[in-house]
Amino acid sequence: MLLRIFGEKDKKIKIKGKKRIGEVLSKQKIDASLFIIRKNKEIVLEHDYVNDSDEIELIPISSGG
Repeated sequence: MLLRIFGEKDKKIKIKGKKRIGEVLSKQKIDASLFIIRKNKEIVLEHDYVNDSDEIELIPISSGG
């Protein structure tokens, strides 16, 4: 699986079978609540599943006033 975090270097992560995105991110010490998650160019939630052939992109959520 390819993991892209906006503004950082891409990571290649090996996973076996289907895993929940939140579980994969948690093992990488990434808080999914801080990002918009895109799987293969579509916005998904952290409880959606991912497999080794997918591409995950994390876009930081920013707010301000």
